[in-house]
Amino acid sequence: MDPAYPPQRPLLATHSRRSAVLARSHVVATSQPLATQIGHQILSQFPDANAADAAIAIAAALNVLEPGSCGIGGDMFCLYYSATDQTVKAINGSGRSPAALTLELARKLHPDARDRLPASSPHAITVPGAVMGWHDTYHRFGSGKVKWAELLAPAIDLAQHGFPVSRISSAQWVGSEARLKAASPNAAEMLMPGTSKAPLEGEWMQLPNLARTLREVADKGAKDGFYRGRIAEAIVGEVQRLGGVMHLDDLEAHASTFEDPISIEYGPVRLWECAPNGQGLVAILALAILDKAHELGVIPTRPEDLLADHLATASTASPTVPTTYAHLLIQAIGLAFAEGQAHITDPSIVPPADTLAKLLSPTHLTHLASKLSATSRGAAGAGAPFAHTDTVYFSVGDAHGNACSFIFSNYMGFGHGAIPQGCGFTLQNRGCGFVLDATSVNVLGPRKRAYHTIIPGMLTDAASGKLVAAMGVMGGYMQPQGHVQVLMQYLAARECERRVKERAGGKCPVARFGDPQSALDAKRFLIQPEERLDQCEGGVVVPVDVEQGMLSANQLDELRALGHVVREVPLHVISMFGRGQWVGRVHADEATRNRGGPEGWWLGASDGRADGCAFGS
Repeated sequence: MDPAYPPQRPLLATHSRRSAVLARSHVVATSQPLATQIGHQILSQFPDANAADAAIAIAAALNVLEPGSCGIGGDMFCLYYSATDQTVKAINGSGRSPAALTLELARKLHPDARDRLPASSPHAITVPGAVMGWHDTYHRFGSGKVKWAELLAPAIDLAQHGFPVSRISSAQWVGSEARLKAASPNAAEMLMPGTSKAPLEGEWMQLPNLARTLREVADKGAKDGFYRGRIAEAIVGEVQRLGGVMHLDDLEAHASTFEDPISIEYGPVRLWECAPNGQGLVAILALAILDKAHELGVIPTRPEDLLADHLATASTASPTVPTTYAHLLIQAIGLAFAEGQAHITDPSIVPPADTLAKLLSPTHLTHLASKLSATSRGAAGAGAPFAHTDTVYFSVGDAHGNACSFIFSNYMGFGHGAIPQGCGFTLQNRGCGFVLDATSVNVLGPRKRAYHTIIPGMLTDAASGKLVAAMGVMGGYMQPQGHVQVLMQYLAARECERRVKERAGGKCPVARFGDPQSALDAKRFLIQPEERLDQCEGGVVVPVDVEQGMLSANQLDELRALGHVVREVPLHVISMFGRGQWVGRVHADEATRNRGGPEGWWLGASDGRADGCAFGS
């Protein structure tokens, strides 16, 4: 008997006690089990429904289940993979500042503001783009076989009749209760009836005013149901009550845009991101810097190969990462943030293609990559990203092989906190993403989109163009950092499986899809924003928070010796490291198809830092 057969999945140091969910027809991964169930319900109840249809139903449900993270007073972005023509397309569903809002007006109201608008400023409230984004997702990517109202019906039912509140959603509610009451006289609309308190974990919550709002959107459509009429008037009335300058014309004028997504080939995959004003460019640029640094010999081994070597030999009880791996990623991501802050803006101000051509030019990448060092922090200054935000990210794969990567947010946890009377949702404060520096491309201005933190991701095979995964990590400035780190973990696991397959003489059918659940659950770091940054000879030092267990005590000291300001974060402080989801496609080999098997199937994974799950059929 051949000792190399049957082949075994490599015994790697794993970051998760769960395995990925495998499914034949479709799969859904979200941060709330009830939302996952609703996506599954749409794809099961309507055989012709696709991933875009399910995404709309899920987004509407998450608006009810996790209003601290998202809502129709906020924005959305999505990427959609069409299996028919193997294309990736994008929708930018972010809103703009009011036409009457100028930098001079904002400074007059906030003379003490240094860099950005205060989170409580009425001028931080931008036009909500989410509902029009849903509308455009439905009409551009949807199957056309499911009615708009049918997709919103499950969310309306949740809001009207109630649901048990999950742990993380309750924590967001409790932490924001005082702010909701201070921001709006209508706070009771989003608090427990009778007590006007935030719901605790497991309590039954109903949001009848939100149900009414969603019903109007379902009956009248996006434009007439949200951007005109009762809801639009309530939004403008609330903003003006607070001293803002939003008018009905601002809502009437709102429209999504459809910029081509941006992408980069990295190893065996191509990473896709939405173009600016989103910060997906930061993830793209970080990978480009690492790739160029390896090409130039600045770093002798690619980070994912360092990690693969480590995973194959590390103790399964304590899967840390190599110090050099963390060191290289911190440098590359810091450089990418600095470039992003200097260049990311409204796509109508600077076309994304122009920005990409400049930043990804060989000359510029060589300049950036030369700043990396495997033995010190290098001479790079690092950009400091923004303060903590809340968001939901989810992904869906359907029976036709299509996938939707969708992200949805009201920015700073219930956004501004202002609640339009009788509507049951809060308004976002995305205007805090602008800067008050007149020389910046991202300076606040009229009818303008701010630097946006929320980014969905998509992976395709670099050689064939076939779908690899719809993936993402929510959480403000954690998002591009999360995309890079989750991708590295995934690629490292794939490389380990490739090595096992090679040793088994090619007889290793499991060596085809990495370990996305472990990639999501792996400990992460994040470059942490600070009001005051320490100056040193090498440039700006931005503190790095490291999730407990990612590095040993000795490794933390090694990072400090390399010039980093490092803080270890206890495991119970999980919110700062984001919450990710993954829906991956497994493409059948010829032998499987020859014996009557399908063209492909799905696997889903859901971050253990969230309340959610992946489920398929």
